[in-house]
Amino acid sequence: MAPTLGKIALVLGGGGARGLAHIGVLKRLEENGLEPEIIVGTSIGALIGGAYAAGVSVADMEAILESMDVLAVAKIFRPGIPLSGFVDGGHVAKLLKGLIGTKRIEDLRLPFRAVATDIAGGADFVFADGPVVNAILASIAIPILFKPVALRGRFLVDGGLSNPLPVSVAHGLSAAPSVAVNVSPDPARIGEALRTRRDTRIKRLGKIVPARAIPASSSAPTMLDIFLQTLNISTFNLIVQRLEQARPRVLLSPDIAAFGMLEFHKGQAIVERGSEEADRMMPVITGLLAP
Repeated sequence: MAPTLGKIALVLGGGGARGLAHIGVLKRLEENGLEPEIIVGTSIGALIGGAYAAGVSVADMEAILESMDVLAVAKIFRPGIPLSGFVDGGHVAKLLKGLIGTKRIEDLRLPFRAVATDIAGGADFVFADGPVVNAILASIAIPILFKPVALRGRFLVDGGLSNPLPVSVAHGLSAAPSVAVNVSPDPARIGEALRTRRDTRIKRLGKIVPARAIPASSSAPTMLDIFLQTLNISTFNLIVQRLEQARPRVLLSPDIAAFGMLEFHKGQAIVERGSEEADRMMPVITGLLAP
């Protein structure tokens, strides 16, 4: 690791599997001697940022991704009894507890905040203390997919509903230059990727059955496509609005639109996109900290 050059306030946004790009950004920051004064994260940004603040190394995160194939992802997102969420969050909780244990936010080596949303009124809920795992589970609880997390007299869900790129929270806590990583691309670009996938799926099907036997509905988006793209659209629009109120000194936007929100099995490629974007923006970041 290079000698420490200075402190930054690191903001890690939400975006599902696309947020694995945060790992690549952290890797390049370390290599360039840049240390966060504080990490503020929403959803997958809270997961990656919380684990890092708790002492989980970038190398350990990459090692986990190396073993993350489609089957492993399917086990994590195994369906449960759909009372208030389709996915049994117990598997995610078990994974996080194995990584982080019982560590508390107030005792971490780096200051850390996780942002969730109070489902009752839609306001931000910022975790400043308590078990790191609980904060992460609340911050990643995508409605319908995961059941809300009942904590402190509230029902908490994914922070992306209220503050998907929590620059405002970082600005309220630190005077260090803010560096934000947006992993929620323009939904138009995501839509292009979805159409490409559907076209590829139809071509593959056409090699197996006659073209006339392929139903017209094959070219339509699936229910899952529609649900995830709905999240993409609302998240992106909210980020645009939020950035008008609180703008980071540096904004990183990795090229990850081609990756799906649940494609955690493509983690290594997504991490590399994060590294590439950090390399591109590194002269700007280090310029902020130059004497």
